[in-house]
Amino acid sequence: MKEIILSPFLVKDIAKLSPAHQTYSLEVFHSVVNHYAPKSTHFYYPAMHARLSVAALHFNENSGRQQATTKSGELQYGISYPKAKKGLEAVVKPKKTPPTFNYVTIIKQAVNERRSSECPPYRSAALDISVLNEDAPVPLTQNFEHFEKAALIRRHSSRYARR
Repeated sequence: MKEIILSPFLVKDIAKLSPAHQTYSLEVFHSVVNHYAPKSTHFYYPAMHARLSVAALHFNENSGRQQATTKSGELQYGISYPKAKKGLEAVVKPKKTPPTFNYVTIIKQAVNERRSSECPPYRSAALDISVLNEDAPVPLTQNFEHFEKAALIRRHSSRYARR
């Protein structure tokens, strides 16, 4: 019994059972981030910050969804065909309740309250935006050495002329 409990294989497996080593929730969050801020699209810092904030709100509101039930109270499942089994086997996965978007209503209410109470003129609103943009990091290319485009074209042309 002692050999089984102290087996290095079992010790390694127990460490992987720890919540600190489970990444499923993190992968789901990254999926939500990719939904709200796709990697194939460029966003400037303020827009990206806003999209990441909305993704976090959506994830936090919907991360604890329960398994869906029928009207009679039975748990619902969906059929899935794992890629590794090449369609030869099917498994069932629990269906979750539909996602909620209550955070959208809260954001809209906050915007309406601000507009109705303050209703800032354009100049004041523009100052608010400049305050928000103060946190924006400097562009990565700011520290790069500047090259003349004409010199780069000459170098490129002469490199291919030698062939």
